[in-house]
Amino acid sequence: MASQDCRVSRPRPCTHNASRALMSYEPLPGRAATMKTAMSLLLAAVCAAPAMAQTKSFRCNNDLVNLGDAKSSVQLKCGQPVLRDAFCKPGDARPMPRAGSGTKVVINNACETVDEWTYNPGYGQFMTTLRFESGRLVAITYGDRVN
Repeated sequence: MASQDCRVSRPRPCTHNASRALMSYEPLPGRAATMKTAMSLLLAAVCAAPAMAQTKSFRCNNDLVNLGDAKSSVQLKCGQPVLRDAFCKPGDARPMPRAGSGTKVVINNACETVDEWTYNPGYGQFMTTLRFESGRLVAITYGDRVN
């Protein structure tokens, strides 16, 4: 075989140009700054994640509340929240064909009531907001840690 052969079974070191090129690798100018910026952005996103974290279940009073549960079920399991908020979410305007005339009637649902209940699970835990739409639990969001 030629001297450029680099088999694992040979005891002598590989001497062909590809291995020398790998050993003398120098990063491109500006690449380190770009990596530092990317790592800083990633770290900021990870640190901000608890404020925006969502989950599919919430433990309260030794019971579990899941997405899709009714408001009455959540209140039985968790008790009264420390804060209740309700607001109007704009509804969808849907065109509906009128029978026999070929014209369309627009049905405008003025609003859908959205309820948000906030629970304080205790010292060192995260404030938890449960969001209800049409009487069903649709989102569980964790906020700041309780001091």
